[in-house]
Amino acid sequence: LRPEVYLSDLYAPTDINILKKFGLGCLNFTKIIAMVKRDLHAGPEHSRIKSPNTDDDWHTRTCSLLNLAWRQTWSHHIRSLKRLDIIPLQGGTWVSSDIGDIFYPKYGNVVVPKDLGMRLVDPMATRNESRCAFFDNLGVHRIDLPIVSNIRERILRQPTAPLMIASLESSVERMRFLFLTQHLC
Repeated sequence: LRPEVYLSDLYAPTDINILKKFGLGCLNFTKIIAMVKRDLHAGPEHSRIKSPNTDDDWHTRTCSLLNLAWRQTWSHHIRSLKRLDIIPLQGGTWVSSDIGDIFYPKYGNVVVPKDLGMRLVDPMATRNESRCAFFDNLGVHRIDLPIVSNIRERILRQPTAPLMIASLESSVERMRFLFLTQHLC
């Protein structure tokens, strides 16, 4: 943000204590959301949130901070966060949580087939517990037994005209899901 509203991480804790005596304060949550929004609009090549090279520690700290909105029940900040395109989907798109159902890509260790018309979170983003807690707060659905049944129905439903031609990879994903979830029905 211009003007800059945060300190360099190169400051030592003793320096920060001195700066607090001169009026240094904490960022308010509105400015934090503005920083997130600016980062998301910067595009994948300039965004820390969207970069595949951003480490888990950074995502953990960021999501822990953003989850503060739910811990403090700041409804206006929660609404702002839900409007941001901050959820990475399989296929590379980023979406907001307020435009419809979004699901995690697995039921336990069973991978949900990608080509069923469901919006599935990028599996790389679900490896981080803090990101998952943030996605939970945003309303991303965990795959449960009723959803497994729905997925099985989607797979087994006869395709309508024009006849769908599935790739080998898609067929294997579907068969694997059916096989590994058959005991649940």
